[in-house]
Amino acid sequence: MLTLNDAKAIYVYPGTTDMRYGINALYSLADQPEEKTMHVFCGRTRRIIKILMADEGCIYLLQKRLTTGKFVWPETGEISLVDVAQLAQIIDGMTVVRRIEEGGRIRKRLIG
Repeated sequence: MLTLNDAKAIYVYPGTTDMRYGINALYSLADQPEEKTMHVFCGRTRRIIKILMADEGCIYLLQKRLTTGKFVWPETGEISLVDVAQLAQIIDGMTVVRRIEEGGRIRKRLIG
C-alpha cells in the first residue's frame, strides 16, 4: 500500500510544469528518481499538482485537481526537500512557499 509516510525524501519543483506530461516525461524531469522518493509538480493554472513516486521497481503518478481555488505554489527558487507534514500543508492549501522562493531551503531532514 502506497502512503506518504513511506517516502524517504519529497522534492517540490517550483515554477510551472506542463500537466500534459505523463509518467515518462516527469520521470525524466525528476532525473530518474530513487526508490521511496516523491517529486511534486504544479501546473500553470495552479489547480493541478502531480506527484511522481518511485517504489519497489514501480513508478506511481498521483494527481490532485481542484475544482475551486488554487494551490499556493512557489514561482521561483530551487528544488526543495520537504517533509510529509509540509507536503500535506501544500496539498491542503497552506503555504511553505516563502522559504522556497527566498532561497531559504527547507530543512534537509530525511523521512523514516
